[in-house]
Amino acid sequence: MDYEQLKNIFQNHKKELFFSLASITVFFSLIFVFFFHNQTSYPEGKQGDNQSAFPNFGNLLGPPDQATNFDQKGEKKNGVTDQPPGEDGKNGEKYIEGLIEVWNKPVAGYAVDSKHILTFVDSQTGLIYEKNLLEPKSQARQVTATSSLYSLSNIQRAYFLGDQKEGAMKKVLFQYLDQNQNTKSLLATLPTPDNGPKKLVDPQDLPEQITKVAVSEDNTKLIFLVAKETKAKGEKDVFADLYSLENVYSAPTKIFTSPLTAWNLFLENNGNIYLSEIDTAFEVNNLYKLKIKNKDNYLENTLEKLYGDHTGLSFLFQQNNLLISANTGSGIKTYLNNLFFNKKFKDRDLKELPFKTLAKKCAFGEKILVSAVPKDIKNYNKFLPDSWYQGTENFSDNLYYLDPEGNFQIHFLYNLGNQKPTDFDLLSLKVTTQNSHLVMINKNDRSLWTLKIKNLVAGQPQN
Repeated sequence: MDYEQLKNIFQNHKKELFFSLASITVFFSLIFVFFFHNQTSYPEGKQGDNQSAFPNFGNLLGPPDQATNFDQKGEKKNGVTDQPPGEDGKNGEKYIEGLIEVWNKPVAGYAVDSKHILTFVDSQTGLIYEKNLLEPKSQARQVTATSSLYSLSNIQRAYFLGDQKEGAMKKVLFQYLDQNQNTKSLLATLPTPDNGPKKLVDPQDLPEQITKVAVSEDNTKLIFLVAKETKAKGEKDVFADLYSLENVYSAPTKIFTSPLTAWNLFLENNGNIYLSEIDTAFEVNNLYKLKIKNKDNYLENTLEKLYGDHTGLSFLFQQNNLLISANTGSGIKTYLNNLFFNKKFKDRDLKELPFKTLAKKCAFGEKILVSAVPKDIKNYNKFLPDSWYQGTENFSDNLYYLDPEGNFQIHFLYNLGNQKPTDFDLLSLKVTTQNSHLVMINKNDRSLWTLKIKNLVAGQPQN
């Protein structure tokens, strides 16, 4: 075939040839976009199992299946991946933020402010660190410097108070063991985080024998219980005083005295205070509201019983919801009162949830309840929550979530089993602002972890 013949063929069929070439170009462009553009690079040591180039493709087929019980093995459900779609990293690479170990040593306590700054205390040294959760690859930054205070070390618990306007953490309450193994408490102001670590400011000793501390969910208020005793005519009498810090700048004020020394404390953002007897499988306990009748005379303040007469009752107050776990005749069960308005309620006002866990292994966010659910509970008819507190019963958890205002359909959130040999028995869970992250402590070694849950819950990639 000579040149003239080829020329004639091209002129006679140039329209068909043009459309064929355009179709081929579009086809290969689509292949490039859907395959290569969705490839993901993982930070070292954080890659999950069986990752797909299309991590949310399965979500197009419908929502995750409903989890049914404890023996849930934690397999992925309907396209729910171990790692949520993440954010753009450096050099245009795609970074998927999953489960991150923020601190691999015991942590005494933590708080998260409205700007997603995570502040925490290293138990062994008493040093304070902070990390920006919106910068997942960043390392924790040391805030406080070593001082004579930290020679005491062995910080058992730590609680933070923040400024409501600024949102940042301003003060910390330490509970530590002295040389005689007695529990001491100290309140101090955090240094301004400029030009490296600095010493704590104005440390003040608090009363001895502080047995319980509670902080409001927004970290703006704090209450603590002090066990005391008196002697009259050779007889010893014990009682407890309850103190309140109404804001980060106030001094402790006595607000109530009780003849009992063992209470659990709960403090809402609006200032409502609740007390419950210690949760144990061997005794009935109750929930009370502290009625402040006279701010100037704590002796006039009283307790009003709201609910109780069951064994093993544990409570969680967050986001105007009340979560309850109880040791029932058929084992541990979990209940929700999402119409709780500081009034008395009965069993019929509770809604049983489709999983079994302790209230202290859960956290409320914005229209979401996230729960660490044990994959298996042995002997769950007996000894809980006592055996869990004492460490004779340990769990291996997976994470689930549900809408507390919806139909209680439970969704699988994250398979913690993929992190073996680490086993997760979670406590101190917190969902950060806008359901961005879940922060939690592993009870097994008190290490501190974060998980970005925003996109896992939304079921769609981040733009």
